[in-house]
Amino acid sequence: MRTSRRPAEPTRPRVHDVNARIRRLMDQPADERRAAEYIRLLHLWAEATSPAPQSTPSPRPPGSAGPARRERVRQARTARLAAPARAAARPTRSSLTRAA
Repeated sequence: MRTSRRPAEPTRPRVHDVNARIRRLMDQPADERRAAEYIRLLHLWAEATSPAPQSTPSPRPPGSAGPARRERVRQARTARLAAPARAAARPTRSSLTRAA
């Protein structure tokens, strides 16, 4: 049994297909119908070449973090301040061969 998947969003026109349709249209005699079709194809071309829309959350205004987020940030700052100093870097070959 064969199943087909349907895309979640309508598919965008492929640039190659739109370009081919525009080329075929330019071979036809100039008239009102061709002008209207050309405008329609230009809109399709713009849609095909524009970056794909991404679902990004709307940005929050500064200072609008919830209380749980503010508490996690405060704890992270406190932990960073209380963290012990980092160990010295590993010795390199050149540092080992230097005269003391």
